[in-house]
Amino acid sequence: GLSAAFRGMMDGMGEMEGNDTAEELLEADRENWGSVFREEGGDAEVIDLTETQKPRRTILLWSVAAAVILLVVVGVVWLNRSDPKTPAQLFAENYAVYDASQESRKNVKVPRPMLDAAFDPYIAGEYSTALPAFEKILALDTTNGRPRFYIGMCQLELKNYQVARTAFAWLVQDGKNLYVDQSTWYLGLICLQEEDLACVRERMGVLAGKSSGFYREAAGAILEEI
Repeated sequence: GLSAAFRGMMDGMGEMEGNDTAEELLEADRENWGSVFREEGGDAEVIDLTETQKPRRTILLWSVAAAVILLVVVGVVWLNRSDPKTPAQLFAENYAVYDASQESRKNVKVPRPMLDAAFDPYIAGEYSTALPAFEKILALDTTNGRPRFYIGMCQLELKNYQVARTAFAWLVQDGKNLYVDQSTWYLGLICLQEEDLACVRERMGVLAGKSSGFYREAAGAILEEI
């Protein structure tokens, strides 16, 4: 039939071309003209390969695109994990001076003018002025953790890290005042600044291990970074 004649013709062309076989020429014909002869029930019909291969080509293109996107995402994640933040960067991202605007200024042992003389400059960011005022309050009420905490904050803002660390450590060790969590947080941040990672893990671990608390999530995030 026509198909056999076509194959015979292609074989003859293969002999003329030398190394090219009929099958290779048939494949070239498919690519160049987009059609081949196929025998069905003794008859031959022309099949348009361009149309029949479109769905397969579309699927292949989408598969390649998905693979490329996946590789890009994996690469970005890997680069982020391979370039961790430094302790100094974590300190800068998490540090903020403690807000004293809502603090009560009532204390039976300390006159209101003394409290104003300490909190007003602190809120205004004048820590060198607030520091001696809080020290005077602490001298009048040594059992009150609040002036000691703000002494630590003033020292921290003045970059006297070791003095601030001592103040916060005292409050954490005491454990009976209202500033234990705050002191633990700032103590952990000072440890970050000093790159004392063992201290960071200890302090932030305490906060992250709580069932609730203002600093719980932030402490956990720092632990994941280090």
